[in-house]
Parts: sequence; C-alpha cells; structure tokens
Amino acid sequence: IGLIVAVVTDYWVIWAGILFGMALIVAIPFVRTRKFGPAFSLAVPAVIALVSVLLLLFRTPVNLELPSEVSPSASHSWQIAKSALRDAPLFGTGPGTWIYDYAKYRSVGVNMSQFWNVRFERGLTAFLTLLAMLGLVGTMLWILLIASGIVKSASHLTREKNDDAWQAYLTVFVGWMTTVFLAFLYNYNVTHHFAFWFLLALLGVLVSQGTYNWDAKNKSVVTSVLSAAFAVLAIGAVSAAWLAGQRLVADAKYSEAVKSFQRGDDIQRSLDYLNASVLLNPLNDAYHRNLSQAFLIKAGRKIQAQPSAEDARQINSLVTQAVESAKRATEIAPSNVDNWANLAGVYQAIASFTRGADEFAIKNYREALAREPNNPAFMNEIGKLYVLRSDAYRTLLESPDAAAKKTAEDNVKAELEKAAEAFNQAITAKPDYAPAHFNLGVVYERQGRIRDAVTKLKEVLSVNPQDVGVAFQLATLYYRTGDKDSSRKLFEQIVQAMPNYANARWFLSVIYEEQGLYDLAIAEVEAVQKTNPGVQVIDQRLAALKQAQAAKAAPAEKPLPEPVKEE
Repeated sequence: IGLIVAVVTDYWVIWAGILFGMALIVAIPFVRTRKFGPAFSLAVPAVIALVSVLLLLFRTPVNLELPSEVSPSASHSWQIAKSALRDAPLFGTGPGTWIYDYAKYRSVGVNMSQFWNVRFERGLTAFLTLLAMLGLVGTMLWILLIASGIVKSASHLTREKNDDAWQAYLTVFVGWMTTVFLAFLYNYNVTHHFAFWFLLALLGVLVSQGTYNWDAKNKSVVTSVLSAAFAVLAIGAVSAAWLAGQRLVADAKYSEAVKSFQRGDDIQRSLDYLNASVLLNPLNDAYHRNLSQAFLIKAGRKIQAQPSAEDARQINSLVTQAVESAKRATEIAPSNVDNWANLAGVYQAIASFTRGADEFAIKNYREALAREPNNPAFMNEIGKLYVLRSDAYRTLLESPDAAAKKTAEDNVKAELEKAAEAFNQAITAKPDYAPAHFNLGVVYERQGRIRDAVTKLKEVLSVNPQDVGVAFQLATLYYRTGDKDSSRKLFEQIVQAMPNYANARWFLSVIYEEQGLYDLAIAEVEAVQKTNPGVQVIDQRLAALKQAQAAKAAPAEKPLPEPVKEE
C-alpha cells in the first residue's frame, strides 16, 4: 500500500527516503554477519530500490494531476537561516517563528515571482527551519540527540545475538533514521514530528537495559512527594484539557464568523461570533485583527447610510473599537507583520475624516516594513497616504492670505515628493508592481508633469490591458495633452468593454462634440441619462447639444466637464 501511494504521489523526496531505508536494511545485516543473506531476503529491497531509481529518473505512469508543492529554495532557506542566526545566534528567533523570519529576511528577488505576496511558514528542509528557530544551541542539542540515538543503537545492532530482538532493533532504527534523513531534504509537518519522536521513544525502550526495583515501604517520604506531584500533574492535565477545549470552541466561533461574512449576512452576526472568540481565547491575535476589520466595516456601512446624530456617535464608537482591537493584536504578537499592516490600514481608512490618522497610518506601515522590508505593497500604501496629505493641503491653495497660500504650495510640493519617493521604492522592490506605477503617474499628473504621467500609465496599461480604471485615467491625460485622437480611441474601447461606464461616455461625448460629431455626442449623453435619470446637468448638456446640432454650430475646443456621479 505504501509503495502504491508513493507511485501515485511520485515525489523525489519519497524515493530518496525509500532508497536510504533500503540501503540501511541491506547494509546493517551485512555489518552484523559480514555476509549477505539468502537471495530471496534481498528480493523485496531490490525491487523497491529499482522502482525508486526508475521513478527518480522518469515520471510515474499514474497521473492524478496532484497539485505541485512550492517552498523556498535551499539557498534561500540557508540565507534566511544565516540572517536569523546573525540577529539571534544562540537560541534563534523562537519556536514557530520561521514565517516571521521569512518575511523579514526574504530576498527581494522573490518579488519577481508569482509568490511575492506569500509568506512561507517553513524552509525547504526541517534542519534549515530548526536552525533559524532554535539557534546554534538548540540545533546542536538536536544533533547531539540524534548522535546519541545512533551510537546507542549501533552497539545493539552489531552485537545482539537474539535474532528476534535484533529484528525489532532493525525495524525501529531504520524507520527512525529515515525520518532523520528526511529532515535534511524536506520540511517536517506534524506527522513527521510525531513519527520522529514516537520511533525514538520505541528505540529508547528497546535499547534500555536492566531493571529498577522500587520499595515503597522504605521510601514513604518520596512516595508521598510523588503522590502529591502526581495530583498536581493530574490537575494540570485537566486544566490543559479544559483550555484546549475552550480554544477549540473559540476557533469554531471564528470559523462561523468567516462563514457568516462570506454568506453576506448582517455584519453584526460576524461581530457577535468574533467577540465570543475573543472572550474564549483573548491571546489569539488573528481574532483581534479580524474583529477590528468587522468594526470598521460596520462603521463604513453606517456612514454610507446618511447617518443621524445617534448614528454618528455609534460610528465614533465603532471606529474607536476598531483601532483598539487592531492595537491589541500588535501587543499580542508584535512580530506578526499582518498586525501592523492591519493597524495601519485601520488608520488609513479613517484618515480622510480623522485628524492625525494619516500620520499614525504611515508610522505603522513603517513598522510593518521593519518586519517585511521588501514588501512593495506597504511602500505603495505609504505613498498613497502622502498623496492624501497633499490633497488636504491643496484645499488651502485658494486662501486669500498670501503667506498661507505659499505655505500650502510648499506643503503640497513636499508631500508629493515624499509620495513619489515611496512609489519609486515600491517599483525598485518590484519593477512590475502595477499599482505603484499607476500611483506614480497620478503624482506626476499633480506635479504638472503630464507627459511623464502619460508614459507611466502607458507602461501600466501595457502590463494589464484589461484595467479599465488605468485606461480611463490615461484617456483623460491624452485629452489634456491635446492628443484627442488617442483619447477618443481609448474612451471608445472603454465604452465597448463597459457599456455602463457613465463617465467614459460623458467624456467621450465632449470629444465627439469638439469634432462636430453631434449625433454620436448626443447618443453618448442619452446613454448617460439612462443610468443617471433626473440629473439636471445631464439634461442641460443634452439640450445644449441638440440646440448646437440644430444650429449647425462650428466645433470648438472645450474643457472636460465635472464627472457625473456613478457607482
């Protein structure tokens, strides 16, 4: 059965492990007796070894299209382990922290792959993973444990005269040594860890010698102490089981919250489940992180519903709870980059109507960058926040006070320069990161560098021709640079791809009007009128176009109108 499963899976590590085990099964008896056994005793190992070699060289004839497994390369895992040892050489970064090590030390070259936004929780091999997490001390102790098991077992395997006992040694030792061998080729999961320690325990039982007699009458004091210790351990075991059950219930509540949100239920239902999860297990940062998002979603929906004064108070309370939950997640697990990014995202969401929130958002994105320095998404978000700050200063440009106006101009310029720097950092980290290219184009446009903005958006659109939002911005910039033909062509492509894109039709009608194509302009405005009925500015423009058509007015250049409201 094991061989059939191996053939179906057809993974090189399996065949390497099998070949290693077969080599031990043949070599250990030879070392013991200095001769090979009868030919039939070698038949099964020989057949299995032959199958292993063939399937190492050729693909399996059975193809179930199982998904491929992806992990960091050996060199990348080694580089991460070295970086972790440089910062924490003796005891490493701690158990279960390799996912944080990967985020902090991963190569910037990963950004050019499709796995740039994936954080791996283990290295290529269990040994390289343990090296980073346990440091030099923990790894040397692990190696010492393996060496002691090998040395102790070797004497029994070579000197044992009883064939039944020797066969038991051989069976357990080969299985255990195969798990050790795999630790240097592959990463361990829970099953591998269980097999390693369970087989080592069996091996320890088998190689133990002698007996120990306990006389309870002569050692009554020790017996009493042991009885008390057993009672404490029993209470501890019951308490641990209770806590484990409590955490299991918390996970179940969390799962229900996710399912409720995915079904589209009222967000309060998800909030109730998440609050229950937090009460049952307040030390799980994921619960607090998702709870903050749920509070934020509920606040956003209330804002969209034209809130009353009472709703405004509830919104303030929800925003406060969102921030506090996000902060709590960072306090529970400060090494988890997701917690800092989430806290920054919460501040970013409220930055447009909360004084100082943009500064806290930038600060926490930088905290996230300290834990994942090569993530272009964080750099891009920082740049967007600087653009938001420049927009806030831009509102002061109309001030009648000359000094205030000059200060606003300087601030707008400074914030846009910071934004450009952040977007360029994102592009340096990931040259094909389209959002950073797009946002850099937006900065160029606001700096008056229209030609540079056009070039940047053309680059983005060439990477993703289906991005209608980028196409719309580029068509608008074409118009502003005077390239009306390119603008018209791009707007027509947008309308063809998305017939209900009202603003694309709205701006396209202006180009048709300038070119004297009144029939086409009227048709576009009528289409906008259908999706936006009763809007006065649309009705007025339609009437003006019909009047110009009837009067056979000469075409004239016009600025683009204000966009119409649309979803």
